[in-house]
Amino acid sequence: MSDHIPGSIPRACDCTYRGHLAAKPQVIDKDGRKFVSARMGVNMAAPNVPREEQDELTEWVDVMAFSEAMQARLLACEKGETVAVSGNVTKRLYQRRNGETAVGRTIIADYVRAAGASIAPAVAKHGANDKPEPAPNPDQPPE
Repeated sequence: MSDHIPGSIPRACDCTYRGHLAAKPQVIDKDGRKFVSARMGVNMAAPNVPREEQDELTEWVDVMAFSEAMQARLLACEKGETVAVSGNVTKRLYQRRNGETAVGRTIIADYVRAAGASIAPAVAKHGANDKPEPAPNPDQPPE
């Protein structure tokens, strides 16, 4: 396997990915160090790519969160939820089961934001004279 990794980003750089979680994030305890791990599907298709070809352009990114605040944010997310994750990305080559060489990406989450974090509660849940609760502060971990 060659040491060269194809693609538009170097082996390690800061990036932001927006995608959908493949499963509920999980707490991992490895060698006494806890972190939260998730996997997200990121559609890399340009807007002009036909819809039937877009699935081929989905890349799977492994997400790891080490800070308590980002762990809490990630754990508050559910399977299928849209999230944006910013942080340092590393790329690695690996062999698929069919023998094909592929590129894997892992992002160490410096920042996690779920799509629902900026949506205020529905006014319909409140009475006509009640004020809706303020939207949660996305920069604070959930209680």
